[in-house]
Amino acid sequence: MKILVPSDFSQSSNNAALYAAKFAKKVNAELILFHVVYFEHPPMVQVSGLTEDKIEEARLADAAQDCLLLINDLNSKVNGVHISSKVVPGFPIADVIEEYAKSNNIDLIVMGTKGASHLQKILFGSNAVAVINKSSIPVITVPEASIFNNMQLLVYATDMSKIQSEIPKIISLAKLFDASINVLHVLPSDSKKTIDVVNIEHSLIEKSQYKKISFHIAHNDNIIEGINAFITDVNADMLAMYTHEIGFFESFFNTSFSREEAFHGTIPLLILKGRLPSKEID
Repeated sequence: MKILVPSDFSQSSNNAALYAAKFAKKVNAELILFHVVYFEHPPMVQVSGLTEDKIEEARLADAAQDCLLLINDLNSKVNGVHISSKVVPGFPIADVIEEYAKSNNIDLIVMGTKGASHLQKILFGSNAVAVINKSSIPVITVPEASIFNNMQLLVYATDMSKIQSEIPKIISLAKLFDASINVLHVLPSDSKKTIDVVNIEHSLIEKSQYKKISFHIAHNDNIIEGINAFITDVNADMLAMYTHEIGFFESFFNTSFSREEAFHGTIPLLILKGRLPSKEID
């Protein structure tokens, strides 16, 4: 199993790298730190006798050194994880990450975010959103305050339109940690819709042959607030959701929040469009 960690060496991305290293140790995965060097506005003239090529070469060398320093720091905190690094030039960053991930059989991308109160300011139009929308590979976004302490409970929020085809990938991740899965569907507060919770839960367990699944209904006129309240109540370790269209991530966070401490303050979010590894812990 290979985990790719895009890094700009910021505090949030360094925290995501530490989260990924602890995650990798638990599932015996390989970790690859990935940094993209690009010129947003290429210099048109020589600077102190340096050509554009020389400047890019120097930046690549500096980034490679920063990667080594980060690897050393991670190794001092997490033993026994194979960590390597890759520094490449390119632009747009999301395209470079996607191309590398697909060409090198990456199973999972882990990257850092700032948290709910700053999310719109930091992420919209940023590389993180671009990677999520571009990636054909599952992405875990890790809030700056998040700490990996194993994974005992994963909440899978679903609109139920493709639940039977989607949940096997959620189970693939849960099995790595022998974690429980709380499947959550949010209905409007005044909904009269009748859902047979017991029957759905039994069907999911029977078809998947994974016993640690429970099905839950929450009522809230704001889906995000409903999800937030639920994962707070159950003390979830991760929230998993599928994106069914480009632009979903921006739309998801464009919804107004009633509380500043929304779930992205501490809970990692698994965003699925592609595959998850089928490897399980022995």
